[in-house]
Amino acid sequence: MDQIIPQTDGGAGSGNSRQSSAHFADTVVASVLERCPLLEELDISECRLTEECFMADEAIPNLKKLVFGRKEVLFAREGVDAMVARFPSLNTLDIRTMRPQGFEALESICQLRHLKHLYTDSAETSGHTTTNDVLEQWVTGISDLESLQ
Repeated sequence: MDQIIPQTDGGAGSGNSRQSSAHFADTVVASVLERCPLLEELDISECRLTEECFMADEAIPNLKKLVFGRKEVLFAREGVDAMVARFPSLNTLDIRTMRPQGFEALESICQLRHLKHLYTDSAETSGHTTTNDVLEQWVTGISDLESLQ
């Protein structure tokens, strides 16, 4: 099973701003995805990313597990939608560190029909009434879901 764990933080004292570090991480992750179409697992939990790294036309159908990056960047609905379209065969998605722009940005996750394990803290931080609607969509839309944390 292929697994790549890019660490593109820039490091303490590197002089990189958060924005340039995120752009660098986006470029590295996009390059890994382009060059490794058979990738099955990707842990980008140590990367500063923007939703730009998922904005590509080509799907990565073999990716089964995605562990998401840091909380510094807000993800709009378009970024989450792009992630879902890019990785249609995910069976494990860990978005505990994703910061969605409103919980409704996570609605499209219910399109991940093979998803079995979903880890999120986003539900705990959202006090909106849409939270229940999105959770209901997940539960009814993802028939193979075994764990939701």
